[in-house]
Amino acid sequence: MSQGVFRYPNVGAMWSGPGSMSRLGEVLDVSGARRALLILTPSAGRDAALVSRLAEWSGQRIVAIFDAVEPHTPYGVALAAAQVAREAYADCVVSLGGGSTIDTARLVSLCVGENISTEDALYEYRAQRSERGPIFPAAAAHTIPHIAIPTTLSSAEFGDGGALKNPTTGNKDLFAGPPMAAAAVILDSDAAVATPAAAWVMTGMRTLDHAIETVVSDQSSLFSDSLSCAAITTLVRVLPATLMNPTDSALRGDAQLASWQSYFGVSNGTLGLSHAIGHQLGARLGLAHGLSSCVTLPTVARFLAPRTGEKIRPILRACGIDDSEISTENLGIALAEFLTTFISGLGFPLTLGEAGIVMGKSDVAAIVDGIFEDFLVDGIPGGIPSRTEMTNLVASLA
Repeated sequence: MSQGVFRYPNVGAMWSGPGSMSRLGEVLDVSGARRALLILTPSAGRDAALVSRLAEWSGQRIVAIFDAVEPHTPYGVALAAAQVAREAYADCVVSLGGGSTIDTARLVSLCVGENISTEDALYEYRAQRSERGPIFPAAAAHTIPHIAIPTTLSSAEFGDGGALKNPTTGNKDLFAGPPMAAAAVILDSDAAVATPAAAWVMTGMRTLDHAIETVVSDQSSLFSDSLSCAAITTLVRVLPATLMNPTDSALRGDAQLASWQSYFGVSNGTLGLSHAIGHQLGARLGLAHGLSSCVTLPTVARFLAPRTGEKIRPILRACGIDDSEISTENLGIALAEFLTTFISGLGFPLTLGEAGIVMGKSDVAAIVDGIFEDFLVDGIPGGIPSRTEMTNLVASLA
């Protein structure tokens, strides 16, 4: 085993199992919370029965609701939600939803704790690249507790960072630091069944993206690799099965466990090219993160093949592929072919065009600029590609 440092995810506690959402009051007790802001998507906010149940389960400690979450979380949405929290004197945030909902809640936690109320002030807390690696100004931030109840497989709930769409640059800015990790995560497989199967499986591709990138990373570890490969094996089994059995709570629970397993390596800076591209496809073209992983993963696997070598072999085995006759130089090609077949079988697009998105030359240039500003490029196996290589790679996704 090579030398290195492993950092565990900073989530305070995990509450899991069928019906675990009904224990929200207990979770709030542990967090010492008395006045909670509930953050939801607009559609969930219109579900009066759901809101009523959450209020009951919280012990009537939900004192305000923010249901204006938007995809990719623009700065203004996070600041507006933080203002609602202040006006309600909220001492904690509860999020119910996917990655954008969780990111909104995470930034509310930061904005309330640090009394941030303007875009300029918030911008100063973004993560930045440096010669010494990423700098996280929020690492010593004050925050209020955040309790995450995920309804997708974005895995956002397991991290300590949230991304916002910058209104000026159009890039995704990351805000991160241990205090921004959720105080508790509730994984309720019964509640997850309410998420349409296609949307659930689409976000599961993001989890698969996490798992693959953490294994091929130059900063991977035997510990996180074992968890990521276990996640890959589970996802390859349960994602197609969920489309066939959309009300199967056990399948949802297995996927939630895989999502958790896939994130242990992420805490050690092991995401790379697929995610760096995906951030820009989302921020600039509006592509959902799960779909961006469908578009990027096969192409990135081919591109990185000369750089990743034998690191691909355990991934193929986790996918159930007999690798005994596959040479080292062909491992990446075999993975790309598997991913292409797997994604097509799920019914998801493999190109931006298939996703209904047109990407022009000016878009390619802006996306490449944004990728080079994302600190995840420092995690690309074998080093940062040249601008020409990156431009050709992004253009090939059209």
